[in-house]
Amino acid sequence: MIENLDISYRYQPLFDVPKGVDTFVITGGRNSSKSFAVGLASVIKTVQENHRILYTRYTLTSASDSIIPEIQEKISLLNYDDKFHITKNSIISNKNQGKIVFKGIKTSSGNQTANLKSLKNFSMFILEEAEEMPNENDWTKVCESIRSVDVQPIYVLILNPTTKEHWIYNKFFEDKGVPEGFNGVKDNICYIHTTYKDTPTDYIPKLKQEAYKRQEHDYNTYENANELERQFLPNSIVQNWRYYKFVVLGGWLNKAEGVIYENWIVKDFDYSLPYIFGLDFGSNDPDALTRVAINHKTNEIYIKEEYFKNNTSFEALTKILYDRCGYDNLIIADAAERRMIIDLYDIGFNIEKCKKGDKSVQRGIKLIQGYTLCIDSNSINLQKALNNYVWHDKKSGVPNHDWSDLCDSFRYAVVDILNESNTQIQW
Repeated sequence: MIENLDISYRYQPLFDVPKGVDTFVITGGRNSSKSFAVGLASVIKTVQENHRILYTRYTLTSASDSIIPEIQEKISLLNYDDKFHITKNSIISNKNQGKIVFKGIKTSSGNQTANLKSLKNFSMFILEEAEEMPNENDWTKVCESIRSVDVQPIYVLILNPTTKEHWIYNKFFEDKGVPEGFNGVKDNICYIHTTYKDTPTDYIPKLKQEAYKRQEHDYNTYENANELERQFLPNSIVQNWRYYKFVVLGGWLNKAEGVIYENWIVKDFDYSLPYIFGLDFGSNDPDALTRVAINHKTNEIYIKEEYFKNNTSFEALTKILYDRCGYDNLIIADAAERRMIIDLYDIGFNIEKCKKGDKSVQRGIKLIQGYTLCIDSNSINLQKALNNYVWHDKKSGVPNHDWSDLCDSFRYAVVDILNESNTQIQW
């Protein structure tokens, strides 16, 4: 099918679906022809196999300005112009019941998922830029609604790999023991990974090809160097290595770009140091409790995750605090939850509200950035948080709320310790 379409053989399974496969996970870097191949396949399957396709992007606002022109290009390439009727948000076959309908999943309000009705008549679900979808539930909800009986339902994720904390990596790679970059079939899932090297050079601008060659050279230089040699490589080589590996080749990042705390290591908690606890209360978010100690001589902050869980009742939380903190050890808690602090104090806990004031978050972060953070090896959720805690608006000093719970909890404790250590903090 694809021999005459000038695209990589790796996309063959899209056109001739392997037996038992109903899901495709398509990853790749820049200029890897992911969308091009899926667009061609969707047009062909609409005409030849009577597929009714829901073609989505999580944040799609106008299909007529984005996806539809791309699909029209594929229709013309296949000489199928007379086979379709095109509307503002759909492409409908003139020959059968096949159609491609374009919708966004995220509502305009930005805090809920659109109600995609009457999906049982669809037979194929394509999600472009799937890394934008924040949770597995939204994906599963749509997939379970695609229930065609005349043709085998097919589900397609197309994405540029992001961090390994993303649900797509956890569900389709880590949980299934599938390595990144894999091409092949595992269970009911077909994995396709491509790079610019799978795209004919005629389709890649010459200047872009030259840039890729320079970046590949620096990538190989870094990869072939030992750990000591890497410390003395020019920063330009390191930057090109990173860009080439994670953007051009489409590798999965261990942590997000631009994380707030970069200077952290895994190291057992030092119980010989005096410590206190930080507590960030949760409602929809988890309750987050950390144990914190500071070695002023070595400029190290020791942090251990003690509790991190959603939907904890007040009674259950008091038991956790008694087991982990006792009544004597100091707990510095989120000042916004004054009622909770009073109730816990009345029970007998040594609990105080955190120091807050103008730009207290930014000032606290800046203080912490001057130390090496030593994260206990069993603090898995905390390690994940540090790999993904980034700025929402760096210029204004506003962190992203995602992954903030544990980071807020230890910040409360650190600021309190440093205040008690006569470190002058002007709030």
